[in-house]
Amino acid sequence: MKKRYIAYYRISISKSGGLDSYGIAVQKSKITNYLNSQPASELIASFEEVETGSNDKRPQLALALAECKRNSACLITSHLSRLSRKASFILALMDSNVEFLALDCPEASSKLHLQIMAIFAQSERETLIQRVTDSLRVARSKGVVLGAPPESLAESRKIALRAVQERKQAFNLNAMKAISDVMETGIASLTKVADILNRRAEPTARGNGRWTGTSVSRVLKALPSAT
Repeated sequence: MKKRYIAYYRISISKSGGLDSYGIAVQKSKITNYLNSQPASELIASFEEVETGSNDKRPQLALALAECKRNSACLITSHLSRLSRKASFILALMDSNVEFLALDCPEASSKLHLQIMAIFAQSERETLIQRVTDSLRVARSKGVVLGAPPESLAESRKIALRAVQERKQAFNLNAMKAISDVMETGIASLTKVADILNRRAEPTARGNGRWTGTSVSRVLKALPSAT
């Protein structure tokens, strides 16, 4: 029986107004390479988010965790800090009965090891914040004007979110064509529709997973006017 995984990808908006350097494409590559090296593995869903790691209120991560519980799947991420840079959040996740794997510490099989990694992640964040704060203080004392205007930060966030939404919309439109083609034959069961899509090797949202009744329903709900 294959081990099921659900991937979580996160990028942040930096203070300079751009996306962080550890982009989603890099995260996807690391996770894809790992899963390809595990023959008895299956990626059944993936979630993307544009949010800082210090914010615990992340809807896509909440959805990913809910899917893990529903499917008895393991949450996989490229780096522990993609889940959070707060030790309290990681420790709470450890007690939530959701299995998770961070590829930067795959050997962390014990709770103690993960606790130490979580504390280091938070310590690293706090150290970076302090260094930036100190640098800004020195720069301001020399009369340097720093930071991007608030409107630039807001625009960067809008552009990043728009790109994610456009990818989702493009997928839903293509998927809807395939689903409509199947349903026009008289098949109404979403599970049967999913089976046919799998036989036809229709790409899923993550590209290499399998269709389920739930994923078919998700597309139908995303494009209600098309049905």
